[in-house]
Amino acid sequence: MEVVQQSNMATIEQLSAVELRVGLIERVEEIEKSDRLYKLTVSFGALGSKTICSGIKKFFTPEELQGKKVLFAYNLPPRELMGVVSEGMIMVAKNEENKAVLMVPAADVPAGVRLS
Repeated sequence: MEVVQQSNMATIEQLSAVELRVGLIERVEEIEKSDRLYKLTVSFGALGSKTICSGIKKFFTPEELQGKKVLFAYNLPPRELMGVVSEGMIMVAKNEENKAVLMVPAADVPAGVRLS
């Protein structure tokens, strides 16, 4: 079997550096002058809460997001978006109809749990 080299492959070390954690979306706010972004307040249980901006406004209403447990990239460096400091990234995929789908745990787990 021939092994094909790809330039975009990540090492195990790079992958393990990203903390994927379950977060509970506690609050969803509109970001003024943005038709794409929501400002999310996300609880990670004993680890506290973070503000995370996400460009998912055209796919979900605030009511569809509030109270959901979703997977997040937890340990990304802070980044300013539209005047709001974002401290992570929500994990979303698109289905065959190009509709966004939240990456949610298959079973109930506590907020803050790390994907392993």
